[in-house]
Parts: sequence; structure tokens; C-alpha cells
Amino acid sequence: MTFPVFSKIQHDRERMKRGMKKSLSLLVLFNFPLMIGLAVVARPLVLVLLTEKWAPCIPYLQLLSLVGLMFPLNVMNLTVLQALGRSDLFLRLEIIKKALIVANIAITWRWGIMAMIAGQVVTSVASYYLNAYYNRALLNYSVWEQIGDMYPYLLNTSLMGAAVYAMQHLPIASPAILLVCQVAVGICLYMFLCRIFRNAAYMNIQEMLFRRLPFQAIP
Repeated sequence: MTFPVFSKIQHDRERMKRGMKKSLSLLVLFNFPLMIGLAVVARPLVLVLLTEKWAPCIPYLQLLSLVGLMFPLNVMNLTVLQALGRSDLFLRLEIIKKALIVANIAITWRWGIMAMIAGQVVTSVASYYLNAYYNRALLNYSVWEQIGDMYPYLLNTSLMGAAVYAMQHLPIASPAILLVCQVAVGICLYMFLCRIFRNAAYMNIQEMLFRRLPFQAIP
């Protein structure tokens, strides 16, 4: 969705950088709590939806959630390269990342699925660094600056995830009830933290929604 917008402003690098910062913050505002939330509620979620016989897949789901955490960040950085018309860099990165995937499979297959997924997590982190590397030169938006912009949302998500995970120790026998409680607490706590710390993306969305409320139209 951001590609057409970035393509229109590709000659204004400063404006494009601001657009990427805003898009990245909006992306992680939703993606971080979704993926971390999925990891911490994996057990009751699997037990409710797939029953006890699928319990062995829970660790796989939790690790794959970390891969999902990185995937949109990779896509965002690649979208910027495409919007800037740097298909040469895009192709170079894709070749390198495919080589990393092959290397991961070649190294980890002998230790089973868990090792392969763990290797995929490492590959995703390495791919993010590679994808973001060129934006330092093209937009003056380095990996560390991106991490700095994402850090407040990661902090809120980590606090929320820790609280939701701790709820598994409550004396709640039903996985379904536990799942509902965890999801409700997770959503409320995350919104509360974003509000308290006044995270920019959250405040912008709240302001936009507030302006659309019916009573705002009353003179």
C-alpha cells in the first residue's frame, strides 16, 4: 500500500524519510502486539482451536511469531528500495537472502524442525539488517535510527506480553476462559501503555478517530 505513495515522492528524500518513519511506526504499532500476543497466548489458543493433540506444535508457533515480527519490517525496507527505482539493489538483496535460507536449511535440518525455525528467526533478523542497510545511504535512515523509532512500541509490547504470559499461572482451568481473559487484558494494557507514554502513531490514530465521532460535527 505504501509503494504508490513512496513512488510519487521518490525525488524528495527528506519527505520520503518522514513518510517511512511514520509508516514504520504505524506498522509496528499493530504488528508488534499481534505477534508477541500470539506467542504468549499460543498454548491456550492451540488447545481451544486444535485440541490437546496439537500441543506439540506450540513451540513452533511461538518461534514463527518472531519471524512474523520481522517480516513486515523487511517488506517496508524493500518497498522503499523499489520506490526509489533501485531494482539492482533489490535483486542483490534477494539473492543474498535466498542464499541465507539455503544455508539455514543445510545447517539445521539434521536437528529437526525446531532448529530450522530457530535458524529462520536468525535469518529474518539478518535479512532485516541487510534490507535496512541501503536506506542509511539512500535516505539517511540507518538501522539504529529505525530501531530507535520502534523501541517505544517494542517496550510497550514487551510489558504487555510479560503481563499476559504471567496470567497462565492464574487458577483458571478452562483454556477458553484463559484465552479470552489474556486477549482482553492484553488489548487494554497495550492501549493504556501507548496512551500513557503518548506514542506518536497511537496518538495520531486516536486523534483521527476522535475527529470522526458524531458529536464532533455538532456546532
